[in-house]
Amino acid sequence: DPTVPPAHLLPGPGGILAAGLYVVPAVGQLAARARRSLRTPEQNVQDTLRLCTVDPSRVDPEVVAHHLPVAQRRLSHPEMDRHYSDAARSILSHLARRSDADRMYAEISAPVLLVHGRRDRLVPFSGARRVAGRNPDWRFAPASDCGHLPMLEHPTWLAEQIFTWWQGRELTARSAQAEHGEACGELGHMLDLQVLRRKASTAALLAFRGLPGPLKRALVRAGTPNYTVGAVCSLEHDGHVLMLSQPHRNGWSLPGGLLDHGETPAEAVTREVAEETGLRIEPGQEVAVGIHPHSQSVDVIFRVMLDHRPELTLSSEARRSQWMSLTEMADSDRETQQILELLQGCDEEPSSGHLLP
Repeated sequence: DPTVPPAHLLPGPGGILAAGLYVVPAVGQLAARARRSLRTPEQNVQDTLRLCTVDPSRVDPEVVAHHLPVAQRRLSHPEMDRHYSDAARSILSHLARRSDADRMYAEISAPVLLVHGRRDRLVPFSGARRVAGRNPDWRFAPASDCGHLPMLEHPTWLAEQIFTWWQGRELTARSAQAEHGEACGELGHMLDLQVLRRKASTAALLAFRGLPGPLKRALVRAGTPNYTVGAVCSLEHDGHVLMLSQPHRNGWSLPGGLLDHGETPAEAVTREVAEETGLRIEPGQEVAVGIHPHSQSVDVIFRVMLDHRPELTLSSEARRSQWMSLTEMADSDRETQQILELLQGCDEEPSSGHLLP
């Protein structure tokens, strides 16, 4: 939500009072100091979020936590009140000169995506709608049920808006470059398209660098394939591997499963082996990682060498078990076959994985 001039230049009584406080430098500094001295850093952060969002609870707690040390440092900054007052006067001056702002917006030649919350209490939505109407080449994305900070209230929605807009810009650029190439020749077309892509990529990376962490993560998730991560264990004795027949898998497979939220691969494989076979293991270090593009899954592989074949207590997740040599494992799914091939190609000795009493 950029600071754009409001649709109506005459503010209400609250706006007149706020403007009057900050127009005079000394008065503006006193007002800023009084506001900060009456509130703790935590209260200042919550006050700001209540002003700038529709629902502060939507903001990622990690983001809120990062604001607290910033608010604490501001309390000890000797020039903080003067800087705040100067910034407020600069913004008020910009808002008052609407015709100058309109000329400045009209001179922008770069592509523009204007996002604005419909329930923004800081910068009225009507001003953004007016500016967007005067610049039809801009893409205008109103954020429903959102205040001044859509990147914090609705980061996934904003990531989708940016991703869709940028894809549309690329398609438009490719179409323009294709027409130019027909006129200037195939070689010129290819060179210009490469330059355009390079510039567009650079601009996108620079914009990405300045985004908040939660929005960056949402953008990455929106534009990249999602892979599930699991952990499996090869329990081996005398040249044979323990295999399980499980209802949700085709053929024989190794003990293991998906990682729970916040779990490490070693923790996950320890839990899964105990649940499926009743065995307690210390998995040691992983020996390989299997990546399966067709199923968009990743398996972290552990290996435990046994000095005997222990008694198993199978759960409902495993109907049968069998110790098999590698030559007997034709009846297993694609992922298991790939894992077994990786294990056969491991040159290193198995790490410190072992069975626990």
